[in-house]
Amino acid sequence: MLNKHAAYAVAAQARTRCASLANANALAQGDAYIAFIRNDISYYFNDGLYVCDKNKVDMRGIISLYPETVQIVVPADSPIKSIYDLAGKKVAVGATGSGVP
Repeated sequence: MLNKHAAYAVAAQARTRCASLANANALAQGDAYIAFIRNDISYYFNDGLYVCDKNKVDMRGIISLYPETVQIVVPADSPIKSIYDLAGKKVAVGATGSGVP
């Protein structure tokens, strides 16, 4: 769509990746010129703090799409009623490379 309607020559291609981590790696490796990346992942890569990649990657945000909201969900019958009830509990945060680091 972008290629068809752009007022100037642009080569754009939609690519599916495994979330922000893969997108940040694509930038770091030169496989992409622009990527959608969650703000925490871009922070970790920019400061060289990401646990899987110790290499600092210089990047900058050029647009914000929306505020990032995190929702913590429990089963309706769970005894966990607030964040404080998580003390000592196991919390699933997602698989490696998923949208949740």
